[in-house]
Amino acid sequence: MIPGPRRAAGRGAVVVPAAAVGLALLAAVALALPAAPALASLPQVGRPEVDRQVLLFLVDAVSFEELLAVPEIRALARAGGAGLMSPRTVPGDAGPGAYLTLGTGARSAAPSPRVVAYDRGEPLDGGNADDLWAERYPDRDFPVGPFLLDVGPYVRLNEGRSVPGILTAVLHGARRTVAVFGNSDTEAGRDRPAMLVGMDPTGDGVGGRIGVVFAPRPGGRGGPLAFPIAEPDPDALGGFRTDLDVLSFAALGARIPNPSPWLPAHLTVFDMGDTRRIDVAAPGAPLARVLRERQAALARIGQRIASLVGRAAAHEVLVIVVAPSTSHDMDARKDELTPIVLARGDPAELFPEEGPLHALTSDTTRRVGVVSNEDVAPTILRYFGLFLRAEMRGSPIRVVEEARAPFRLHARHLANRRMTVPIQAGAGVAVTLAGLLCAWLVVRGPRASLRARRAAAWVALAVPPAAVALLLAGHLSTLSYATVVPTVLAITAFGTLAFLPLRRISAFAPPAAVALASILALVAEAGYGWTAALTPFLGGSELDGARFYGMPNVYIGLLLGCGLWVASRLRPWSGAALLGGLALLAGLPGAGANLGGAFTLWFGAGLWAGARTGGRVGVRGLAMGAAAGALGTGAVLLAHVLAPGAPTHGARFAARAAHDLGTVLDVLLARLGIGIDLIARNPLALIPSVGVVALVIVLLRPPGLLRPALERDRAWWDALLVTAVGGVVAYLANDTGPSAAGLAFGTSLAGIAWAALSADEGPPPGERETGTRTWRSRPEPG
Repeated sequence: MIPGPRRAAGRGAVVVPAAAVGLALLAAVALALPAAPALASLPQVGRPEVDRQVLLFLVDAVSFEELLAVPEIRALARAGGAGLMSPRTVPGDAGPGAYLTLGTGARSAAPSPRVVAYDRGEPLDGGNADDLWAERYPDRDFPVGPFLLDVGPYVRLNEGRSVPGILTAVLHGARRTVAVFGNSDTEAGRDRPAMLVGMDPTGDGVGGRIGVVFAPRPGGRGGPLAFPIAEPDPDALGGFRTDLDVLSFAALGARIPNPSPWLPAHLTVFDMGDTRRIDVAAPGAPLARVLRERQAALARIGQRIASLVGRAAAHEVLVIVVAPSTSHDMDARKDELTPIVLARGDPAELFPEEGPLHALTSDTTRRVGVVSNEDVAPTILRYFGLFLRAEMRGSPIRVVEEARAPFRLHARHLANRRMTVPIQAGAGVAVTLAGLLCAWLVVRGPRASLRARRAAAWVALAVPPAAVALLLAGHLSTLSYATVVPTVLAITAFGTLAFLPLRRISAFAPPAAVALASILALVAEAGYGWTAALTPFLGGSELDGARFYGMPNVYIGLLLGCGLWVASRLRPWSGAALLGGLALLAGLPGAGANLGGAFTLWFGAGLWAGARTGGRVGVRGLAMGAAAGALGTGAVLLAHVLAPGAPTHGARFAARAAHDLGTVLDVLLARLGIGIDLIARNPLALIPSVGVVALVIVLLRPPGLLRPALERDRAWWDALLVTAVGGVVAYLANDTGPSAAGLAFGTSLAGIAWAALSADEGPPPGERETGTRTWRSRPEPG
């Protein structure tokens, strides 16, 4: 537990409340300075020689609208911009990994929910933090500033993924100073997550104060006074409240007499504390009280941010205000994006009273209004003119003055989050019922009504249009049940029944046309930059941080299945060429930018060529698929490497693989782990994952009930088998394997249902009708 406000401390220091007379005198001297506009007229005596400064304010567990409602923050967004930030971390994170990610530039994990760190000399029961260090490390020098007692767990947990402390290490190497101030301590104990942003690789904060601030007694007699940054407050949620006067006094040097009016460090990290404390205590408190206390805390924080920005020693400063993680009530309404505000310039000009609020973006997301938590560290390094480190996966954030702050995008995100699960559940129920109906009619065979069989066949054919409709609904200007549901039903119905006349040509002309239309819709969506994928109703949103741009994994199986439906109507090598073109659509950096999708489709192209020219799906076809997958994906990776502009995730993967081939195996294992974790969290994801394997077995040795239907058209049979095998490959090649395999399972199953239930849709096997003419085509090979 944290010592109380009057508990005796070691080494002669005495902890006193911030309201004591001594602190009042210190605050009067150190804090009664003019605000930013008036500082320019002060004498510059003692002003640190700092060319540039970054002030990073951590205001955790607040929503975009809450933070932007603070007048001082809105002013910063006018001078710079505001954005939605993905706070995503990695599996195994206990919570503070979001803070660690800010300092590593790569998604990271923390081993425990609280970050226990200490100040040098911080009072503890019966001693102080120096005693604790000396007991643990008798042969090591004391740290310079605040410290983690053991940084090892953070390093081990993120091995091969990120480098804790890398931001501070790079800045120190460039002779830039770093300081960390503030904490999020609660009644549960110490919690100093800002240390994860500003520490070096040894866990040393080097500069700053995170627990207590020492000051000499008035008159200079006796030991120093220790002023806690977080004052116990039994009336506040969390039991503590940041004393912003003490925080500022510490950041300004904690000197008396002759206090400095300037912040001296190149990078200063402030943990404002109160909003995180409020959220920690939120589960047991009324929501109205949580919102009320958070609003009051934000008002205090906004005023203090403006005051501290005015104390920057440099004439040019970069100010970043960010919420590292979501709050409990944000989680309850499925708000997966936190706010970030960034402004750069003269401190006296960063709080304009009028003007539009601009947007932020980065090359990591390639979406206006959206950035990643991996972008913060690269932004700081680039601001200081330093090279980005290869271990960092983010990109510098930049202001888009032509775009407005993403309030509308956030509202669409929230609407999508509210509706997507019910709509996907409804679609899942509909597909399940349709599948059961088709299965029952197949089992009944000729005993079932011909009209029912035909109707069920067309219902099965609706799978691709329905999947496309659930994506395109993301383009609707208003996202509500009243707009989304009718749109999805209309697109599905039209995309299926529009090809009803084609049944006069052949039994397999309608599915080929449906598939071609679905492919063209995906091509058009790629031309629009996959903007519908920001708020889709099938699969995950590109705002959730897994994939910010390009083709979502859920459409890999659809592109594969539809491509093979069309290829079954073409000559073997023409079909393979079509699949190769779709692989480029899926994988090239300016199109789908989906490496797993590219590999899956290249594999499908090779396997299709082998199956159609060799007469069966066998070892030869699998070898051709593997070769096509390797060579085709290699070409796509080369395109990523050579593409102009910022490197894509594909280019970074190619660079890592060229340096260490073991990276490929590590990535594959990590992707399999993510897929397994997805199944563990949602057992229904097991259905397509196991289903594609089951379909491969069924299609290799079809039961007597299905064999006659499949033998109607060998090319169609092969297309369904290659789709199922491709679904297995898609699972193995992508991080969200069940999602990637899902529509491969769906289109293969729908194709089986069509073959079994549409026997009377076209002319007899081997014949083709056009108007009144009928002729017999050459038999299929094999």
